[in-house]
Amino acid sequence: MNSKRRLMSAAFLCAMTSLAFWLTAPPAFAGLSYAKTTVTPAGQVYGGFAVNDRGQVAWVGNVAGVDQIFLYRNGQNTQITHNIYQKNIGIESLQINNQGQIAWSQLDYNPNPGGAGVNQNVYLYDGNTYKPLNDNQGQYYWYSKYPHLNNRGEVAWVQAYQPAPDNSLWDVYLYTGGSVKRLTNDLSPQGPPRLNDNGWVTWHGDRREVSDWDNRVYLYTGTLPAPVIAYLAGKGSSSPQINNLGQVAWLRYDSSIMPYYNIYVWDGHSNTKITNLGATNYDGANFCLNNNGQILWGWGDGSNNKQLYLYGAGGTKKITDDGNTHFNYGLADNGWIMWMQNTGQYAGDLYAYRNGSSCRLDTGVGYEGNVINSRGQVVWSHGPIFLASPVIAAPGINSLLLMN
Repeated sequence: MNSKRRLMSAAFLCAMTSLAFWLTAPPAFAGLSYAKTTVTPAGQVYGGFAVNDRGQVAWVGNVAGVDQIFLYRNGQNTQITHNIYQKNIGIESLQINNQGQIAWSQLDYNPNPGGAGVNQNVYLYDGNTYKPLNDNQGQYYWYSKYPHLNNRGEVAWVQAYQPAPDNSLWDVYLYTGGSVKRLTNDLSPQGPPRLNDNGWVTWHGDRREVSDWDNRVYLYTGTLPAPVIAYLAGKGSSSPQINNLGQVAWLRYDSSIMPYYNIYVWDGHSNTKITNLGATNYDGANFCLNNNGQILWGWGDGSNNKQLYLYGAGGTKKITDDGNTHFNYGLADNGWIMWMQNTGQYAGDLYAYRNGSSCRLDTGVGYEGNVINSRGQVVWSHGPIFLASPVIAAPGINSLLLMN
């Protein structure tokens, strides 16, 4: 079977899956079809992966016992890194932006006599070469992690220093293309930073002590010290996300009745509570914010019936309404949504959704993760890594959305 016939067959099968799903679900869920491509070669060992809005996929493979990063573009894979030692493993927080730049953190091992040790460093691949962004000053057991990459090639991360107790005290750093700026200088328990395309950085932390529950949300817009935009005594604020509109969404929990999470959003002037989740909340601690101000989260009054909700334009819409639980969900900038769903077993089914229509992309997928871009393309791991692209229907013709 040639590649054109394989493509048509894949699209047909997914269309039939959508039709079968429509037979047992509300009609509003029918209509999407996808074509699936295998990204990774057979027999490769796989790790994390990421996709940009051009359909390029960064992924981790293992070559002769050493973790390496690969880039899939134009139908081909290119090895980006050339790690040498078998203890150069543990690639985390892999990301790719729309320029094809890649950021990640990695455990680096020094096998030289008298210098054995390990650091966790943040790296950036600029399209030609890659380099570490943090400076460990010759010290071992320093840890830089949780990098976040924007479309300008800037990266924010947190770093712990030797001999920080249990590596639990961090500072936030920002790489701006020509230099590295330290945004905090207090060795406090900072949370993972998030960065928008304007170079604004948000994170949560506490500048007093590790055991304090009263986390604050900070926002750096170019001036230091970064101001606090969210704080309420006894109610910790954490896990902030930021979009290109400058909106920041975060979780606030009440430590007296755990778990009691609600989602708040800051619009540049004031904070708005957008959820009213009670102590029966099973998944409200996970949410997604996109660049149009929409927020997606899951919630249910039982552990096996979490449904998805979408907030936007001041209102909330229930996206799913069935007896399944929904998890590993994602929200793209133009409203594309993906999720996994099951009835309580380990593996689940993977769906893509937009404007009331959905398509089942795969069945029996584990918890390896999945990602979606603003073209509606979905990447997931089920043995190999797959890339599925929506088939756009036009009068008299079907065209596959291919972005390179």
